[in-house]
Amino acid sequence: MATFVLVHGAWFGGWCWQRVIPLLESAGHEVYAPTLTGLAERASELSPEVGLDTHIQDIVGLLEEKNLHGVILVGHSYAGMVITGVVDQVPERIAHLVYLDTFVPRDGESMASVSIIVKWVLRKRVRASGDGWRVATQGTYGVTTEPDRSWVLSKVTPQSLKTFEQPLHLKNPGAVSGKPRTLITCTGRRGGYFRSLVRRIFARPTEAGWRLRQLPTSHCAMITMPRGLADLLLDVVWQEGNKGGRGSALGRVSRVTPVHTAVRSYTRDEGRSFEVGNQVLISSHRKLLSSKEAVVNIAETLGHDLGRQG
Repeated sequence: MATFVLVHGAWFGGWCWQRVIPLLESAGHEVYAPTLTGLAERASELSPEVGLDTHIQDIVGLLEEKNLHGVILVGHSYAGMVITGVVDQVPERIAHLVYLDTFVPRDGESMASVSIIVKWVLRKRVRASGDGWRVATQGTYGVTTEPDRSWVLSKVTPQSLKTFEQPLHLKNPGAVSGKPRTLITCTGRRGGYFRSLVRRIFARPTEAGWRLRQLPTSHCAMITMPRGLADLLLDVVWQEGNKGGRGSALGRVSRVTPVHTAVRSYTRDEGRSFEVGNQVLISSHRKLLSSKEAVVNIAETLGHDLGRQG
């Protein structure tokens, strides 16, 4: 049996995983999907002081309270920042990191610092809220089909600007880079946050150990393609449980063959790039993105539908 901790992205809550949780539990695994401070059912706790550190401590506290070890820690979108901070603090409790349609932050980076486009969208939201710190929600988050669209829009809540602007401070970057890591990219037309930012933010080319996966859906795969996402997460269990034999933390498990997904291991091509299908992701390239597609993808991930504005 494996233990999953699923961490939601910005403006969401633990509710967004409700279609994935039963699929993992039915395979015999333990699943936690906490809501971060100030969001969803915890919206009354929102304040200007809620920051990235607050959300990191939310997850660290859960791991310690439940005494969880050998955890497969999954972070969607903004939560890529969160899970990186968590493994830095309690590496002994984490078996595998899964970054879901997000980037891999470096020490000293914040969500707002990775791109001037992201910073612009966040500041626009704050001005709209009128209080100087609350980042309002807007847009469809790539979920465009009813009734899912209405369900998501009824659930999302504002988030503190500090969570986006507070830098990530790593005490032990080696503990982070030393963990097995999977990056799942959503390749749907309106869900390509990772595709827009990867050339600037992806892990240093000297880092090995990445497994790259794809899902042909939009940014919120846990809503739009839960079965495919669950299959990829179950594949992580198989990889972890069998690479170390019976002495591994997860034990030996039977493999579940993923369906409706693009599943393949990708290895580092000596220094410069990772190949995903026909696309080469240049990991050392850091030029500023300026295309309309990049602007639309980033903005839609933040819930700001620039596409409607032409």
